[in-house]
Amino acid sequence: MKRVRKGLLPVVKGFLYCFVGLQIVLGLCYIGNQFMTVPLFRDTSIYLEMTEQFVMDEYTGLLYPLIVKICHSIFQEFYYIPIYLLQLMAGLFCVYHFICAFTEKKMSAAICALWLNTIPFVAQVHVTVLPHSLAFTCLVLMLLEVVKGTVYRRPLLITEWAVLLCSFTILAQLTRGYLWIGLAPVIWAVCLQLYAKTHKVLMCLVTFWICVGITVCNLAIYYGTETEGYYGRIQNTPQAVFFQRTAIPILSEKYMIYMPEEITECFTGAELAMFGRYPYKLQNEMGPVLEARYGKEWAAEIYVELGCLGVETAAKDNLRSLTEDALSYAMPQLTYGTWRDGEVKGMTSWNYQQFTQEVPVLATAYSNICHKLWLVGSCLAVVMLAVSAWQRKSLLVRVWLPTVIFLAIYGLLFALRGTDLYDYKLAVLPMVLGYAPMCCILFLKKEKV
Repeated sequence: MKRVRKGLLPVVKGFLYCFVGLQIVLGLCYIGNQFMTVPLFRDTSIYLEMTEQFVMDEYTGLLYPLIVKICHSIFQEFYYIPIYLLQLMAGLFCVYHFICAFTEKKMSAAICALWLNTIPFVAQVHVTVLPHSLAFTCLVLMLLEVVKGTVYRRPLLITEWAVLLCSFTILAQLTRGYLWIGLAPVIWAVCLQLYAKTHKVLMCLVTFWICVGITVCNLAIYYGTETEGYYGRIQNTPQAVFFQRTAIPILSEKYMIYMPEEITECFTGAELAMFGRYPYKLQNEMGPVLEARYGKEWAAEIYVELGCLGVETAAKDNLRSLTEDALSYAMPQLTYGTWRDGEVKGMTSWNYQQFTQEVPVLATAYSNICHKLWLVGSCLAVVMLAVSAWQRKSLLVRVWLPTVIFLAIYGLLFALRGTDLYDYKLAVLPMVLGYAPMCCILFLKKEKV
């Protein structure tokens, strides 16, 4: 086994070095071309609208609109340049420090940080006026602290707790969609207190209640700064989420006889079929119409009724769709090959159109080449890790298993947002974690592989 590893390692490393260099060059060219443009996403227009009124709805956190407002007031029409610089520097800084926790080679860590931040769709979110880039960097900082505690089998230090909870607060206030994702590493960190030599239960309870207090404070800021329905979106409640997740398969004329009377009074069969084809319209059109006509409380009851109807009559379709969405969020690289020409559901077609709009030839070659090299590199790296696994079996349980569990939670929570609403901008962290096997081969210490 050692002989196989010794002969295979130079070949794998040589391939990966070529991959790293090519991706960095293509990524820097892409970022340079995108730096003077603002991609046309709907949420971007909402953030720009907030620069004038500074009113948040139930979907928007406080921090990112504040960043956009400050940059807009200082730099006027060039507001996006400092935002892009902030996002790029934050991404490089956080990933660099993450890698430094596992290697003493600073230059290797810097190259790795540049490599991971030039992953095609990671580079895309760095040059957009959207909170996903900064949310990614906060999650990296949070994972850094809990991974250090997991690898070295110890509870977190006070400074590490400070970084973790500050990152969680920033993450929560960037956009509300990341609040529950951020709780996963926080709970993981609370469990690490059980590594303490004395007072294990006491330390676990104290840190648990501190984390509960921080979470409650973030929720209080949410409710204290929101104006529900201000930007014409469906209410952000469990009933509305349940409706968006399960009702899509029944929005057709085939199920008209099962529809509540309130639905048939508001919409024709053709309109319902259109909502089924374009799921984002449930949030932006169907829901707001019901809430305006019947009130939010009655609309919530209708959502539950339609959601239950979807579960009863289309359970297999809903389960299959939920599984597909969860896997797409947890392992986005596996769907790279279909992220072109609108071949997959959700927002992929529009996202990819924005990715290629300014430099179509460069962007297409960039994503295609990096995807193919990732596939080959990952297969080679997994083989190398399998050959070396006998050396560090405990690391499999202490690091890789919790990471897989985290990715499963990540995919499931975002999949619950709604059927056919897949948005790869929300899967930036899993994209980067998909490069972990190659990073282990290239940059981490030999004994950590």
